[in-house]
Amino acid sequence: MPQSTLARRQKDHDMLLINAAFKDPLNSSEILTQVRRSLSQNSPPHIPFDSKCRLPQPELHELAISLVASSACIRGICRIVVNGLESISPHILHRIIDLWPRLLPRIVYFLKAVLKEPESFVKLPKQMDTLLSYAAAAVCDGVTLSSLMLRLPSILRQSQNLISCLAQVWIVSLENRLSFISFNMPTFFMHEKSLLNVFAATIKQEIPVQRLTSVISRLVRDVDCIDIDWAAIKDGAILLRTLSNDPSLGLSLRLAKLIPWMCYVVWRVVDTPRPNTEAGEQCRMLALLTTFVSIHVGLAQGPDWIAQSLKRTHFLRSLWKFSQEDLTADLAKTIAEILNTLTINLIWRTVLRRVRISLKKLESAVDAPNLHISLRKPWATFLHVANHRWETRASLHGGSDANVCMNSKCLESSLETGNITTKIHRCSGCGFVFCSAHCQKEAGDTHRKFCQFEKNKRKDGYPDDVMQRDELFLHHIVMSDVRHEKELVATLMNNYHTKCNADTYPPVTCMDYRDAPMSISVGHWEGFRGICGIDESKLFQELERGKQAAGLGRNGKLVLSILPCGLMLKASILWVEQTSA
Repeated sequence: MPQSTLARRQKDHDMLLINAAFKDPLNSSEILTQVRRSLSQNSPPHIPFDSKCRLPQPELHELAISLVASSACIRGICRIVVNGLESISPHILHRIIDLWPRLLPRIVYFLKAVLKEPESFVKLPKQMDTLLSYAAAAVCDGVTLSSLMLRLPSILRQSQNLISCLAQVWIVSLENRLSFISFNMPTFFMHEKSLLNVFAATIKQEIPVQRLTSVISRLVRDVDCIDIDWAAIKDGAILLRTLSNDPSLGLSLRLAKLIPWMCYVVWRVVDTPRPNTEAGEQCRMLALLTTFVSIHVGLAQGPDWIAQSLKRTHFLRSLWKFSQEDLTADLAKTIAEILNTLTINLIWRTVLRRVRISLKKLESAVDAPNLHISLRKPWATFLHVANHRWETRASLHGGSDANVCMNSKCLESSLETGNITTKIHRCSGCGFVFCSAHCQKEAGDTHRKFCQFEKNKRKDGYPDDVMQRDELFLHHIVMSDVRHEKELVATLMNNYHTKCNADTYPPVTCMDYRDAPMSISVGHWEGFRGICGIDESKLFQELERGKQAAGLGRNGKLVLSILPCGLMLKASILWVEQTSA
């Protein structure tokens, strides 16, 4: 009789907990009271979770009570903190922190159940429907609760096991299409960069790169399906965006190799008929936003990555077509940033050639009546700069099909070899071109070693390096812009001499290509000392050249060029005689 009374009282307490956690209006004090009582009376689930194994009735009853009570405890605390820790009174927060050590094993138990048996959460078996429903709810609530509690430094320092479970659960949920779990994962990293850093570092240490990169494989398969699962595409894109968001994590360079495939996903999504439901359209737009952000991160790695992304893809055509849709402010801003990145990198010959090929059918892009109003100026700037750079290239090469011999010993290496009747020898391995078979043979071991290195890089997914002819093109671009902007340079020079006293060395004319349009400034050489990693010896060498030329009565300029080159900058300084400027 006493045992029956105790069991009935326990059942009543459990119902109070379930009602407070799942059904009744939010009452923080009542929830905390019931959760504390349940945590004191019920131990964490210790029976291994196995939906395929038929347990004896006593063990099944014990597991059911433990699962339901643990799920209710997690749901109750999650309801209190879901609006943010800052919305909770210090007294309530202190009580939650006090309960956290006893909640943590229960959260980890449910996360490990997903890792052990993810297929059970895809379709709930009838005989375990109730228990699995509570388990699924506990996983979702546990992810949300963990993302909030781990923002507290005192808890973050002691939760490596939890972070490891969360990282693996995210990958497993994507691999098994558990959208009800992967949907909740973004809450884990949306607000706290420090939490994201720890989370991504954990993934880097514990998840093989092959499993990370397989996410893009599933994206490609999903986007090629007749009936597209927009939620799965959105969740996969969010994971890639998260892991490539911070270059310091060491993952962005690996994931940048996937940029051509991300461009392919964009192309397929843009060309696919739009979903009929509002939820599907929201997932489509969010998937495109996160994919574009990931692509932008990859493009920021440098001109070689940009050239790779434009190779054998329809990225620019998809970008233009998508720019004519009804876009959100975030999407329009992201596309504008991508166009700006492409625009400032058009100074690289490798990028310019790829862009020129892609733009052959897009010359009238800015005239499209449906082009998003906020993207008309970025597109117009992009097309204008592309045409201007191509004209500059033509003035260097004398034609659009010109090439420069890559043999450094060739007497014609600094001259134009385009528009010639003889056959141009192009290496299929590294892309080097030679004006003759003799030059290709003379390059010898140097060319063979570099060619093998490029082949190995390409097998690993890395793009080709910027080649020697890009250096010649960069120099020509800078000199051409100095001549084109000679009136502005003269005005800035006069203003400088008016404000500053005469100096032993000539002033520096800075051509900054880090934005479009480029900026030009004139200043004292000490203001540019050490900028962008310029070699001090090179700086003083050019200063001395300018000083000696001025002493001999020869006019000229000391030109500093600052060029975008991925996450780094490329800078060079050169004394230019007036006759060649």
